[in-house]
Amino acid sequence: MLLIVTLLCTSVAHATFKQREERWAQQILQYLTLGTAEWLPDSANPAKGKTPGGSTDGKFLSIYTAADGAAKAGVILMHDEGQHPDWPDVISPLRRGLPAHGYATLSLQMPILPRGAPLTGYGLALNEAPARISAGIKFLLAQGINRIVLIGHGMGASMGSAYVARAKNGGVQGFIGLALDTPVARSELYKLDPRLNAPTMLARIRVPVLDLYGGLDRATVVNAAPQRTAAAKKAGNTNYTQTKIEHADHAFTRLDDDLVKRISAWLDQQAAR
Repeated sequence: MLLIVTLLCTSVAHATFKQREERWAQQILQYLTLGTAEWLPDSANPAKGKTPGGSTDGKFLSIYTAADGAAKAGVILMHDEGQHPDWPDVISPLRRGLPAHGYATLSLQMPILPRGAPLTGYGLALNEAPARISAGIKFLLAQGINRIVLIGHGMGASMGSAYVARAKNGGVQGFIGLALDTPVARSELYKLDPRLNAPTMLARIRVPVLDLYGGLDRATVVNAAPQRTAAAKKAGNTNYTQTKIEHADHAFTRLDDDLVKRISAWLDQQAAR
């Protein structure tokens, strides 16, 4: 068994599955009608000469959607595991909906692993995520947007919380975690990267946080809600809000408008402080 786990982790030693990212990008660029595609530098995977990616080698896709009117703030969106920056659940509705409320959005292609990769391998993807988040922050700053909030869903929330926890605030003024997870290791053999544990990260975060989850989500999200609240209290984060939507599942199915309204309302509250 140890050999099998070692081989699985070795197979994702370079963390991201760039070929899959390229396929996602081709599909998105073919049908993108709202927002503009922006290829940002990926310092964790710099260009190494001529590759199938061509001019996109050493870069990753993001989608920028300007706010209607002057931007109140910029929002960086980070999708769940195995997805892309225009994923139809959660990410695309927020990418398209928040600009109408005055928030520019920048949706990032986050590091992904091959299909079926073990959760133990995601520590490698977490190592690459900060470079992409930092590139997104630099892009928004270049647009004259100085107030920035991170929004992550599932694995994207883990990547976002790890970034903010590691860098104290990482140059952002808030963090929204959708379906923040707390996966439990089954044995010593399957110990997971601590960055995948939401309470561990929340105990280090002091910027305003909205912890939003569904009552129909997986048990590792729902049952750990009290732990997440306790962790934020331990951090002394007085601007931590946890909200449970009883009838929501992991993908917040059929709740696109509700999700946009709840998040834009929280962002408005933070902007008024």
